[in-house]
Amino acid sequence: MSYVSYISTLSIPACAPQINGSFLEEQIPGFRTTSVDNRQSWRVSLTEIGSDLLDGSIYRRRKDNNKEVTVNFNITTDSKATFNSSWNRLRWLLSKESSKFIFNDEPKFYMIGNVTDISGKSLDGSGSGVVSSDGSYTIHFSDPYKYAVAETEVSLSNGVFTTVNAGMYPSKPRFEITCTSSLAGITLIDASRNIILIGDMSLASGAAQSKFQKNDVIKINTADCSIIVGTTPNPGYGDIANQWEAFKIQNGNNSIKCTWTAGSTATAKMFYREVYR
Repeated sequence: MSYVSYISTLSIPACAPQINGSFLEEQIPGFRTTSVDNRQSWRVSLTEIGSDLLDGSIYRRRKDNNKEVTVNFNITTDSKATFNSSWNRLRWLLSKESSKFIFNDEPKFYMIGNVTDISGKSLDGSGSGVVSSDGSYTIHFSDPYKYAVAETEVSLSNGVFTTVNAGMYPSKPRFEITCTSSLAGITLIDASRNIILIGDMSLASGAAQSKFQKNDVIKINTADCSIIVGTTPNPGYGDIANQWEAFKIQNGNNSIKCTWTAGSTATAKMFYREVYR
């Protein structure tokens, strides 16, 4: 068995990241993640106000900074041609924008990032037929948070979505509302009384002007402010005063109210991902 074949029999390292659904160890023969730097690091920036009349400064707020993680690896091949081909494939796999990274030892969470740097050095095996390289690549996470792979699903009960968000940070929910009659308007209110209004709540059930009809599925996503009916985006259905940015599921106990036009009927579900750092 060649050394390259032997490497392929090894289990994927615990620190290795899955990238867009697959590990580099599965995509490039002889590739092996060796270590990861700065993955558990965390940096914040503080905003303060100084004054010549006061010692020190006055604290105003803190901001979680973006994050950079360095992945170290080794590529071992049995020829220079294969070596070059492996590096070409590596650069291609790491060139995708806004990739999803899931580390092997933490499969329940993902992060979204972009690779900003790839470096390596070729090490010829002195006539052994083995060409090897140690290298590294850097992932820049503009969004420093990690998100649960599995969404939490909550059904509407008596006009309220009740949930306990176990994450460390607030989450941006999405909603799916299935009309079982014509429906003119929908109102969503979070625990902080931020409001999202879709359609026209002033119309009576069954009114000719009703925007939504029986069997319509209305998808509302607070993360990107989108409103989709079936498969058709309908951004104009949202009220201009909607509090999209502020609307959140806070960590801890939450009661999100959901109502629709009087006399109309529908079923509704809420989905969100827990957020951690």
